[in-house]
Amino acid sequence: MNHRIIERENETSSLEKLAAQRQIYSVAKVFFILQTSISVLLLVLLSFTQLIIPKYDFTLIIATISLFAVVIDYYLDIYINSLKEKAAKIQEYFDTYVFQLNWNNILCL
Repeated sequence: MNHRIIERENETSSLEKLAAQRQIYSVAKVFFILQTSISVLLLVLLSFTQLIIPKYDFTLIIATISLFAVVIDYYLDIYINSLKEKAAKIQEYFDTYVFQLNWNNILCL
């Protein structure tokens, strides 16, 4: 039994599934870093700009960019979650094939 698992695990299609899953998670991680940068770093830097250069009023600029950051954050969150879900389903395909399990319809709709 264990020998067949190792064989199925090392088949080209199984290795391709794992590679695709890793690649999708990597892309999701890059978008998460982008999301964090926009949501946190950009807005913190803009706030500090107001403190550093008090002569100018950056309130309207900060508010406008904050609004765009919230909208972008919302759509990036949806996209990142869809990438994670796709990667998890690929991992589920791999597991069901290698370990000869039944597809979990409740977990993976």
